[in-house]
This record gives sequence, C-alpha cells and structure tokens, in this order.
Amino acid sequence: YWAFSDIQTGRVLTKVTDETSGCSLTCAQFHPDGLIFGTGTMDSQIKIWDLKVKSLIFDQSGTYLALGGTDVQIYICKQWTEILHFTEHSGLTTGVAFGHHAKFIASTGMDRSLKFYSL
Repeated sequence: YWAFSDIQTGRVLTKVTDETSGCSLTCAQFHPDGLIFGTGTMDSQIKIWDLKVKSLIFDQSGTYLALGGTDVQIYICKQWTEILHFTEHSGLTTGVAFGHHAKFIASTGMDRSLKFYSL
C-alpha cells in the first residue's frame, strides 16, 4: 500500500490499497487540479480515482445510486445511467442519503446546508 502522511507529525492520514489487482503499486500521481488520482501497478494496470466523490449510497432496494461531490448525481443501477443531477450546493457535497422508499434524497455540503430533492 501507499500511505499519505502529515509531513510535520509523521502521522498516517490515509492508506491507498488495491487488493483486487493482486500486484504492487509502482507509481501514483495527482492531477494538477487535485481532483483526480492515478495509480499504476507492477502488471501495467492503471486506475483513476475520482476524488470529487465524497459520499455514495445505494437505496434500500438497490435500484438507485447517489453520489455526492462537486454536485449530486443519481444513477439507475440497472443501466448505470444518470437520471438526475443537482447543483444547488455552493461548495462540495459531503453527504447523501435516501429517504424512505427512495422518494427523496437529502444532501449536506461544505456550504453548511442541508438540501432535499424529490425523486
């Protein structure tokens, strides 16, 4: 694994692992905008990590997936198609949650607000 540490204290902030590849990580790079992270492995595979996604959740039935990051996106899992897109937060979206029977979704953001959306 790779570890990201606080330079001043040496405390490990987070670890990056990828057990699915079964191979050692050999390189890593942040995109200049800081929102994308790429890793490479010994067996020549690369993975791109979208760091804008701060929260994700499936509804109870597994029909929908909600993502929170720079905005809120709702996907229907059967086709993996985006069906709704909300941009009401003025900062990053930090949390998403489905309401009862996925009739609505709630989101929280860095703008210190709580938003509700009908599905």
